[in-house]
Amino acid sequence: MTKDLSNLNVDAVLCINLRSREDRRMAMLETFRDSGINIEFFIVDKDKDDPQRGCYNSHRACARLILERHYKRALILEDDCIIEPFAPKTIQRVNCFLNDKNPEIFYLGVLLGKIWLTWRWNIARCRAQGAHAYIISEQGCQKIIEFGEYVGKGIDSIFSKRFKGYCVFPMIGFQNDKFDSDLQGFRDKINKMVDSPYLQEQKQKLSSYARNTRKQYVSVFENIHKTLLFR
Repeated sequence: MTKDLSNLNVDAVLCINLRSREDRRMAMLETFRDSGINIEFFIVDKDKDDPQRGCYNSHRACARLILERHYKRALILEDDCIIEPFAPKTIQRVNCFLNDKNPEIFYLGVLLGKIWLTWRWNIARCRAQGAHAYIISEQGCQKIIEFGEYVGKGIDSIFSKRFKGYCVFPMIGFQNDKFDSDLQGFRDKINKMVDSPYLQEQKQKLSSYARNTRKQYVSVFENIHKTLLFR
């Protein structure tokens, strides 16, 4: 098993980080110290009135930067991302898929939703949320820009509904449970579901997903028909 991402076929690695969260920058540098990649921090100011809007605008600004630099594709990270060990041949297979299909978006990990296998080793289709670790193509960046200004929907929700998503399987990118999520707290507030049974259930799913990868296999099993139908 390894955490070496040095051969991942991307032109850059951008990590979105709040200016006030130097602790997360230091944690990311430590987490990815042996990954073989150079992280460029994309520093943003916190949107205190609407963190979800701030998140949306940050990802959109990264897409604009990728287009300005004429990158073919780039890896976008959020500053609470961690990488779990994976089989050495995984990155080779991911690169082969990226070069062959050049998908608009390819996740190293997602949070919630559906996952089903393709007929390629280590490659799965997904319809899920999570923007903590994904590879975006030039075409995908252009699509993000065309979304326009923020209209109340999170960037991960838009990705899930409007992109044909793929992900590495088993997933290797997760969110660090040691950091509280400002965005999740904001979503809890606007949904007026604080301390409700439904919210507690969702929080449990989010916190346990990164620690228990068996959930991936459950989703794959539940959606095996999609694999058999080449969907």
